[in-house]
Amino acid sequence: MCGIAGYIKTKNSNFKITGNNIINTLKMLEVRGKDATGVAWQDENKKKFWVIKTPSPASDFIELEAFKSSLPDIIKSKIVLLHTRQATQGDPVDNQNNHPIHNRGGLIIHNGMVHVSETLPGNGETDTEQIMLYIQKYGFADGLNKVSGSMSIAYIDFKDINLYLYSEIMPLSYHKEREILIFASTSLILSKGFNTNPVKDLPKMTLFKIDNLLNMQTICSIKREVKNYEYNQSFDDYNFEDLDQLWESYKDYYRSNER
Repeated sequence: MCGIAGYIKTKNSNFKITGNNIINTLKMLEVRGKDATGVAWQDENKKKFWVIKTPSPASDFIELEAFKSSLPDIIKSKIVLLHTRQATQGDPVDNQNNHPIHNRGGLIIHNGMVHVSETLPGNGETDTEQIMLYIQKYGFADGLNKVSGSMSIAYIDFKDINLYLYSEIMPLSYHKEREILIFASTSLILSKGFNTNPVKDLPKMTLFKIDNLLNMQTICSIKREVKNYEYNQSFDDYNFEDLDQLWESYKDYYRSNER
């Protein structure tokens, strides 16, 4: 399990994102993964994306000087992605395996585990990178149909700088209003991290494109011949102040259901 969150704002959005929004969301996402933490954002002046990621839990990541010094730029950005990782494939010591994962074509964050029939050449060893490579090689519909497993993903295509969201088995919640769309792995993390309501669940098995005007367009629906196992366990009711207890509880659940 990993934790994902982020947002896209309109060009002239007055919706205020604070440093505390980013920090508190990362801290809550930590319960979903402690092996690595990462942030990606677009520099509005240079039109580039910047990524900071390290093999460390969010509670350590937010104390890094690189993160602290970048936080003013992050909260001014129109597109931001956040990720905390529980490693399944690829050693987190190799930062190529940590999220956000990117190449010249795009950038992705992912929660879940998928399998592919053919491993495409990339820079790391993760299934997340394979999702990105499959999308880039085969297109969204065929690419997602060729991978199987559990996933909630946020992908940015560098050709059009649109945000793409997709959820299959794994949870993904969002809040949308006139000037911003925010998403996160759970409704509790989203509502508490960004002080937003109402929160909706993203429809599963459907890929959505969100442009810089916040038009939310259905790109395709994915149909599987075999229905994947659906997780019903929710951790929204746990006390987020006790991160270690929550993480240990989740690890026991994860192992009993995945092995």
